[in-house]
Amino acid sequence: MRHPEATRASCMGSVCSHDSFAHRRSWLRGTRIQELTKELSRARGELAEAREQQAATESANTRLFEEVQTRNTELRAALEHQTATSDILRVIGSSPTDLQPVFDTIVQKAKRLLNGHSAAVTTLAGEEIHLGALPANADQVHSWV
Repeated sequence: MRHPEATRASCMGSVCSHDSFAHRRSWLRGTRIQELTKELSRARGELAEAREQQAATESANTRLFEEVQTRNTELRAALEHQTATSDILRVIGSSPTDLQPVFDTIVQKAKRLLNGHSAAVTTLAGEEIHLGALPANADQVHSWV
């Protein structure tokens, strides 16, 4: 046997729920659905435009970053070259009559600047070639001689 109040509560809940749904359904009919559809379309368009702007900004940022990296590499190379030149000139100024320190500095700087395996300075006296300087590494000296 069923309890009468439980049956009534169950039935009232069902009617109430049905009435609420019917009200929402009638409220969403006609112009309101069209308004919401237009609003959704406008929001989607704005989102697509924002994504395009973001992609363009990311592309520009990537290009600028690469340009800055390239420029930094060029500036580092120019600074190394100027530093090497300055070091060689300093050695020339400190020993104007002795060429050996100058040749040694030239070998060291040339090897470093050119990322070389080894380097050497030779001089030409008449028809003879003289070895002016070799790298300080003993293994490299033996391979040259």
